[in-house]
Amino acid sequence: MQPAIWTGAYARSPVEEALKRLHRVGWRCVEIATEHLRELRQQGSPGRIAAARAVLDELGMNAPQAHAHLSANFADDDTERRADHLATALEELPICAALGVETVVLHPGWSPAAGREASRQRSAQAFSRLVERAGDLAIRIAVENMATRPGEADERRFGTTIEDLFELIEVVGSPLLGICFDTSHAHIEGMDLPEAVRAAAPRLWALHISDNDGVRDLHLHPFYGTIEWLPFLSALREIRFAEPFNLEIGGLSRPPYGGPEVQDAKCRHALELATLMTTSALEGK
Repeated sequence: MQPAIWTGAYARSPVEEALKRLHRVGWRCVEIATEHLRELRQQGSPGRIAAARAVLDELGMNAPQAHAHLSANFADDDTERRADHLATALEELPICAALGVETVVLHPGWSPAAGREASRQRSAQAFSRLVERAGDLAIRIAVENMATRPGEADERRFGTTIEDLFELIEVVGSPLLGICFDTSHAHIEGMDLPEAVRAAAPRLWALHISDNDGVRDLHLHPFYGTIEWLPFLSALREIRFAEPFNLEIGGLSRPPYGGPEVQDAKCRHALELATLMTTSALEGK
């Protein structure tokens, strides 16, 4: 596993500046964050996208995954909004491919009013379109496990379990649809993280690594919340997970406490932790 971090660590900076700052503190592998995909989509002449790719190449960095259209809800009750969300996600896929991305992470849709079955079917319709386009671009899609939000306790949100994600994968029926496992979401849901990793293993293509208190989605550095990391890391080794060990640690830029120098220090510390977690340094502890 190679340590990786999302460019959302510098979400308020242009993507090129985010890449340069991450490179200066030692990172070589990144996930392109949704904010930077939106930036390239909105400003996205072919030259603008090519310039971002050139920075990756010049720095010797790679971006094997990206998080597209964070706010997309493919199960929205409004058909026009559903169509807009899908159109935006489809527009971002070629940008991902141009940046060298292999795996694009997206959220499953959810409508509390429509319920689980309708949410699954609406999501499946969208992901069927997405994997079709992904196949044309030689990339793949990973759907992320989600966490229940306040006020959603009456019915379990679709997409919060590994079983939900496999149900969606089965309905779509494409080898280009897999799983992104988010540790913080899983912890909020009370999952046994090692068992969840083992269950997801046949289609586990991406990780979102962060910590929290088991209640709020805090996006803390690993070992700063209440997740038990050593059994989780052991499970990753057991299944021979070989994709990027990607940290999605927010709070580095929302708001930017202390300015970019403090963000640099936090990202440097994150790399130290990720390096420990992806080597044998913690085995047997």
